[in-house]
Amino acid sequence: MFPDFLSHLGEAATSPLAFVSYVVVILSWTFLAWKRMHSLSQIREVIGKYESDDARIKALGKLLGNEPPKGMHQKDLLAWSKQQTAGQTKVLITVSYLFTLLALVSVFALAKYKSDLAEERRPPVLVDSEVQR
Repeated sequence: MFPDFLSHLGEAATSPLAFVSYVVVILSWTFLAWKRMHSLSQIREVIGKYESDDARIKALGKLLGNEPPKGMHQKDLLAWSKQQTAGQTKVLITVSYLFTLLALVSVFALAKYKSDLAEERRPPVLVDSEVQR
């Protein structure tokens, strides 16, 4: 049973369903990396662009949806901004992990299905007056 499953694993891994799963997984992890880098890039640009604290605070508030406390230094603003975007990053990581898990489950389920299907189609064998598959 198990060797039969393993023999169908390669076939399942090259199926169109597996290909779609791989594409979804790659896109989700790529989007996560892009979103994280893009957000940090925008935050650094806003912090470096404005000289006055009021303009910087307004711009960060508009970008992040929450204004930072007044009087923070640039390094502190960057750390505060990373903390503000951490929740969104955690959600994206969770979604990417779920897509990865779903891809693995779908490939293994397809291999199990193909293994069971092959077992059904195997011709019967007569052993000691009993029919066995």
